[in-house]
Amino acid sequence: MSELISKFEDILERFIDRLEKLVNRKIDDPDDIDLLVPPKIFRLGMHLHNMIYIRFFYENIGQQPPKWTTKEMERVERITISYLDRENAQGGAFYKRSAE
Repeated sequence: MSELISKFEDILERFIDRLEKLVNRKIDDPDDIDLLVPPKIFRLGMHLHNMIYIRFFYENIGQQPPKWTTKEMERVERITISYLDRENAQGGAFYKRSAE
């Protein structure tokens, strides 16, 4: 019986240590960026980055980028800003950071 209690105490101690690490986590910790940035905003940021890269590729080879790239960049930027505003209004991670 005491062996069972000691195993339980070990498990409980590890759980409490893990919980303390989560509670004391700093918001600027780069390891947790995936947890702090909402997935939709992360994907929109990656898409916007890809559009910038496509335009850079065309300009780098001396050609005018297609018009659809400009329209798509404007569309993605508008949507990303609206999601960032929504995240800020709901008190998400970005709101917490700007309040500090």
